[in-house]
Amino acid sequence: MKPILILEEDKVLGELMKRYLKDFNVELLNNGKAAVDKIVENHPYQGIIVNLSLKNGVDAITFLKMLKKFRGSEIPFLVISPSHSAENKQLAKSLGAKKVISQPFAVPEFLEAVSALLQPSPSFNLYDLEGKIQEFSLQELMELFRQTQKSGIVEISHQSQQGILVFHNGSLVRAQLQEKRGRDAVFEMAEWPNGHFGAFFGEVPSLQTSRAHPTAFSKSRTGS
Repeated sequence: MKPILILEEDKVLGELMKRYLKDFNVELLNNGKAAVDKIVENHPYQGIIVNLSLKNGVDAITFLKMLKKFRGSEIPFLVISPSHSAENKQLAKSLGAKKVISQPFAVPEFLEAVSALLQPSPSFNLYDLEGKIQEFSLQELMELFRQTQKSGIVEISHQSQQGILVFHNGSLVRAQLQEKRGRDAVFEMAEWPNGHFGAFFGEVPSLQTSRAHPTAFSKSRTGS
């Protein structure tokens, strides 16, 4: 199976998208130049997902313009816009994007966009564990990771809000809810009376050495 290329600078978001597509061969890069080099070398991709906020190596706009001029011109691509800007969507469409979605996006929206990108449309087996938070609370989820010393990611949603928790060997190493990070994010999610959670088990490679109390995370986009 030809791989799907994800171009994303945000380590956590990139790994999340890779997890969403766990039944597929996915290559994750954070550098536009590296992606261009692979395409020029005739590296086969069945689809490309690129965030418009990409700046490393070659920025997203330049990458997409170059894509049209090389062998990759026939590869369908999905663009993720860092905002709901109509201008961003129009720009992405003018560059040939088959689909454009805006951040923050819900998991079903992302999977629907990828499904539209790939032909024939794939089926997805998303989470290793999922359920309602009124039946399995945030505290119980955190205790599950602690007792089993598992690594992984938990997504929690309530109405239009969506937060994430990242664990490494049972320890919480990142918590985020929109603009809130660390303890503030955890406390707010713990107060949600209902909602849905989905958990992936396994290492998040880009965060394996990131062992810090959640309140220690910076306010940067990548959390580094």
